[in-house]
Amino acid sequence: RGLFQENRLLKNSMRLGAERVDLKRVVCPLFVAVGEKDHLVPPAAALPAARLTGSRDAETARVAVGHIGLSVSGRAHKDLWPRYLAWIKGRDHGLP
Repeated sequence: RGLFQENRLLKNSMRLGAERVDLKRVVCPLFVAVGEKDHLVPPAAALPAARLTGSRDAETARVAVGHIGLSVSGRAHKDLWPRYLAWIKGRDHGLP
């Protein structure tokens, strides 16, 4: 309810136990995949994610698919996943 109906995460009022979730504390590299036809996580809800975090390395990819289509559609396999893999490869610094 708090996450979906009340949008507490983006309103900076989400709590996990006694702690308030602060998106600005998320500083790791971040890749946000947005389905432009997604009815479960609409673009208006997903697009602000990168800018609301503290990450200095955030990329947003928009694909004209729905929620499940981000994973399994032909368009995702053609457009999203190669972009995502290139993004990951660009951050591989030879760590084990």
